[in-house]
Amino acid sequence: MLGAMFTVELVRLVARFILAPNVGVIRFLPLSDETACYLYKWVLRLAWVVAFGMLLSSLVRMTRGSELLFLLILSMTGFIVAVTISLVALWNKNRVADAIRGEPRTLR
Repeated sequence: MLGAMFTVELVRLVARFILAPNVGVIRFLPLSDETACYLYKWVLRLAWVVAFGMLLSSLVRMTRGSELLFLLILSMTGFIVAVTISLVALWNKNRVADAIRGEPRTLR
């Protein structure tokens, strides 16, 4: 449990440092405040999914549960994270395409 909470807090610290939501002056990336807050929110949601997966898998491991269940939990956690990232990219496909093309002005 402590490892899962530590992971969330570490991700929160790094995301706040890199994205700097609501403080555009110190932001490393050319993003608007709205976009930085949006990305920050989704990064934290993904961190909680990973933390929950870590917690469940460690509980299965500590109770000497099935190896199959342990691997299933890890696989499902990775699958949920991959699907979520894909959906967020699809929901914002025009902005993502412009950023890939090298037009970061559209992110503002």
